[in-house]
Amino acid sequence: MQINPMLMKSSRTKRSRRSKNIVPNLEREHELNAQYRVIAGVDEVGRGAWAGPLVAAAVVLKTDRRIYRIRDSKQLSYKQRQKIAAAIKRKCRNWAVGVAQAKELNRIRLSAAIKLAQTRAVRKLRSRPNYVLVDGNGRHKVDRIKTEHIVKADQKVLSVAAASIIAKVHRDKLMAQLAKQFPYYHFDQNKGYGTKFHHQTLKKHGICREHRVFYKPLKMFFKSATI
Repeated sequence: MQINPMLMKSSRTKRSRRSKNIVPNLEREHELNAQYRVIAGVDEVGRGAWAGPLVAAAVVLKTDRRIYRIRDSKQLSYKQRQKIAAAIKRKCRNWAVGVAQAKELNRIRLSAAIKLAQTRAVRKLRSRPNYVLVDGNGRHKVDRIKTEHIVKADQKVLSVAAASIIAKVHRDKLMAQLAKQFPYYHFDQNKGYGTKFHHQTLKKHGICREHRVFYKPLKMFFKSATI
């Protein structure tokens, strides 16, 4: 039986539209409120970048106060993220950011660096959480706190979506600062990710101390390093 490719395309388009229309909510936080006093949403950005820090954010929301237009940070424009991040900081109970630097990533590798950044973010909160909601399918506890990992939590759970925005805005700011120190790589534009221009620049100038040298695509540039 032949399947009409136009019907397949239409089906994919509908699924794509539905995924974009998913709005994170406070349902999980409300379910936990009866048992846990401080619930933090945690997310990190920069996991797949070739260069720069990995940044995690922890956000404790007020469950009786709405903050509009919170979405997964990847669904928002630069200007939207800036505006919504400012609103989150004003209206949430607490927020904090934790950073794992590139040199730490090179020493302990990605998985441990994610745990480190998440722990640093949680420890900087004014009130220690007794429950943490984290995006992804991991199994680790964050700073020995009861932790629940939820796949695509940044699209479903409001506190995690808020954390994704705070983390993204903070990392973008750090990458803009690194662009001034290492202008060859245009970190303010590519945010350290493996774009075609970034690859071409590595061929010409080699790596710098902000590159994650354990990533396979970068190993060919070790001899021309400009650390």
